[in-house]
Amino acid sequence: MNIIPRLILIVLMLSFSNAFAQAPSIEWQKTFGGSKDDFVNMVIEDKDGNYAVAATTSSTDGDISDNKSRLNCWIFLLDKKGNIQRNKCFGPETDHQPYSMIQSSDGSYVVAGYTMAADGNKTGNHGNDDFWITGFNPVSFKVNFARTCGGRTDDWARSIVQTTDGGFAVAGWGGMSGLNLKHALGGNDYWLVKLNTRGQLEWENSYGGSGMDNANAVVQ
Repeated sequence: MNIIPRLILIVLMLSFSNAFAQAPSIEWQKTFGGSKDDFVNMVIEDKDGNYAVAATTSSTDGDISDNKSRLNCWIFLLDKKGNIQRNKCFGPETDHQPYSMIQSSDGSYVVAGYTMAADGNKTGNHGNDDFWITGFNPVSFKVNFARTCGGRTDDWARSIVQTTDGGFAVAGWGGMSGLNLKHALGGNDYWLVKLNTRGQLEWENSYGGSGMDNANAVVQ
């Protein structure tokens, strides 16, 4: 009756032994930000082997020059050596945070998170925090589309993927029914939003029960 625990222990010991024998070396490491709180939410490698970082910042100095709010979405692009090539804050003078970012098939970037704003790079506020999805050109940072979705209370987008039809699926959680969120079930619900290639809402649905249900990732 001790076979399974022993097998697991052996596998773990082999895994740890292999990991110690092939410890990776650090190629480079750097810090980015300013004098206040700055933290990274997502890093992706683009098609050219460079890096794009979706971060949240409250700094207005150092590497950040265009932040106008307490918390803002800060996107910065790095070369293969970790040097900042371009960076920009996306957001007006209210909280604006990214949680997920992808590079779409046309080379543009799409970021998903939440916002409290009713102005700037979004299209209206539906109540408290809303899903916020923005597509932009990684060279010029020109916004291709900006979309918010939400009900009457807090709605946070935590994950975005591009779908096979070229649109986007965004998962997170929603609160109270209203406006875009049609069928809240109680507490927070899993909320899945489907957008077309232009960031327009195609459909949405809620999943869960009467308690707290939070979605953190979506795949197709």
